[in-house]
Amino acid sequence: MTIYIYPPQAAVTITPPAGGFATQTTLALIASYVDGVETLVAATNTKLDTMHADNVVIEGYIDGIETLIGSTNTKLDSVIAGLKSEYTKANTAVLHNFATTGVTAGNYTTLIAITAAKAVRWQFANTTGNWLQLAYGAAGAEVIFCMIPPGGAAEVDISLALGIRLSVTSDENVSTGKLSICSFV
Repeated sequence: MTIYIYPPQAAVTITPPAGGFATQTTLALIASYVDGVETLVAATNTKLDTMHADNVVIEGYIDGIETLIGSTNTKLDSVIAGLKSEYTKANTAVLHNFATTGVTAGNYTTLIAITAAKAVRWQFANTTGNWLQLAYGAAGAEVIFCMIPPGGAAEVDISLALGIRLSVTSDENVSTGKLSICSFV
């Protein structure tokens, strides 16, 4: 009979006596090998227990890192949302229909009575057949800041404060077409 021991060692051959019955010496030899295997298993279990304890400590570190990353991501998301809302959020969208409220040449027509927030960029699209002049300021004190050609569009980077009046005028009467306005804060 050949017995193999783990970890790999040279095979040990035990020859049973004639008739196939094991003697006390043969059984003692087998028992010592079994004891050796049990010792190896116990040592392996001890190493596995140590590895498990180390893994628990590592899991704790990983959980701590995940918590830090999670709170950092939350803070970054908050900063990004703040930046988006501060600088790229569309604030006001107005579609002015000149068929409903036209412009008499040389006079200003209010488009937005009071801006809802400070705006840093404005986009305009003109579907009328007339040049339009956009202005800000109180009635009688308007300041022209943009001219839009007939059928044209414009994008203007101008910072206008909260509560500003926005108006339009033209050198000719305007009674058809539309003007779309979008402001960004």
